[in-house]
Amino acid sequence: METERILIVVRGLQGQVGAMGLPRLYDLVLTNERIAGIATANLTGAMVAGGLGGAIGGAIAAAAIQKKARENREDYTPNRLGSLVSKEKTSFAAAYEDVEKAKVSGWLSRTFSVTTGGRTFHFQMTKPQWATLAPLVSQGMPQIKS
Repeated sequence: METERILIVVRGLQGQVGAMGLPRLYDLVLTNERIAGIATANLTGAMVAGGLGGAIGGAIAAAAIQKKARENREDYTPNRLGSLVSKEKTSFAAAYEDVEKAKVSGWLSRTFSVTTGGRTFHFQMTKPQWATLAPLVSQGMPQIKS
């Protein structure tokens, strides 16, 4: 059996659980065996502060979110993914064969949606981010629809 190894980490993706979930920053981790979404920061407070404080409030809130994400970000190793996921209920990890549905949508930007364990996670990314991730995702999850 091959040892699990990390293939890619895409940091700082905006994501949410379900259609009505609160927005968060995620790091998406793909290994040769599974996919994991690690929530690193909550975006709700920043959105409110930005709305109330205008451009300056928004800039301060964005800086605070990035700082929180850096503090929560870990050096990812396959052995630690499980414990990192268990820290935050909006995080997930799933073996590729346990992914119930995976879908990519969008034209100017991409939304990558993953359903596992009855929950759907949506991640917003740019076309270049998706171009980097797509070959690895399609290898692990051939059921993906774009």
